[in-house]
Amino acid sequence: MSPTPIKYEQLLDKTWVLEQLKTKSIAQLAKEIGAPRSSVQWAVSRYCSDAEQAQVVKERVHVKKDKITRVTKEIQA
Repeated sequence: MSPTPIKYEQLLDKTWVLEQLKTKSIAQLAKEIGAPRSSVQWAVSRYCSDAEQAQVVKERVHVKKDKITRVTKEIQA
């Protein structure tokens, strides 16, 4: 039995992921590399400490009838 191939190899590079998430949300990074948000979130939860995870910008998309609202949680410095 061969191991499952890695689909998004960029997500295995913790340094790269953290660098990208300094300026992008999880949703933006996922869209950029063509991965589901859950894959980026998995990489963050697997490789990043709680302190590093607290610095990640989280974005949620809310859909109400014909209106899309983006809510971003910014880091309080």
